[in-house]
Amino acid sequence: MKLKITLLGLTAIGMFVLFLSNKGGTGGSTLAPGESHTCSQPTCHGAGNGSGSSGGIADNAGPGSLIVSTVPAMTNNQYTPGQLYHVTVTVSETGKTIFGFTFQSLDNSGNTNLHIDNTIGTFTLTNSAATRFSQSFGTGRKTVTFQLNAGLANNTKSFTFDWTAPQTGTVNWYYSGLAANNDVKENAADNVYTSSQQLTPAVVSSTNEITTEANAFVFPNPSNNNVMVSFNNPNKQLVSIQLYSLEGKLIKTLDSATLPEGNYSSSYSTTDLESGTYLLKISGESININKQLMIN
Repeated sequence: MKLKITLLGLTAIGMFVLFLSNKGGTGGSTLAPGESHTCSQPTCHGAGNGSGSSGGIADNAGPGSLIVSTVPAMTNNQYTPGQLYHVTVTVSETGKTIFGFTFQSLDNSGNTNLHIDNTIGTFTLTNSAATRFSQSFGTGRKTVTFQLNAGLANNTKSFTFDWTAPQTGTVNWYYSGLAANNDVKENAADNVYTSSQQLTPAVVSSTNEITTEANAFVFPNPSNNNVMVSFNNPNKQLVSIQLYSLEGKLIKTLDSATLPEGNYSSSYSTTDLESGTYLLKISGESININKQLMIN
């Protein structure tokens, strides 16, 4: 879990144990079943303090924070089966200048064999310049982590990726974050943060509550001046078309109207939006569509 900008000459075993290799973060440091350590190792960010401590203090005892948020938000740690979630991992600590993270989504089997991939749900990278996949031994559990030097920032850094929920099953999220001072030393100024969440599928209250991702189109994408939004509306209802930031902040309401059943298509101006990636959300009583939209 070493946050060093220089390339590290490590053995295969050492590369698995550490948070950062020559490519960036690697797996094996989230305290998921079968993992007995975080980055708090004498050869990593423990500065010789041993497992469970970094910067001379225990993991999670530093003044910083590790926060995971999703768009759309989950209520009571319940996911909507098949829903695409935009996940943001934010590591913060005042005075730190480089950050990293590892993130795993595992089933409820309690599997401790790191050679077995018991990942549940589907990860999709949305910014390959900042994040990457790491898979233990090439066949083991899958980890989303950071690219080398992608965590360079002052005081706080956010990393984003997508996760599509499974159709059923208990999900266990394990994640770890590191706030370091980028002095290329195994020293006592680096702090480690870890956490976990258990997610269960939400109970669908009505047969009319559906998601129609496959019937929606947003083009052109990326957009320069205008974007055409097209989708199938399953029944007459009030429908809102809104743009959110990937952090979940409402940016703009493009439309809000009662639409008849059938196909709908309309063009909207994007000239007032800053360049970047947004979440376009189409929502109503029986429709819930999330599409990523890029603005040039």
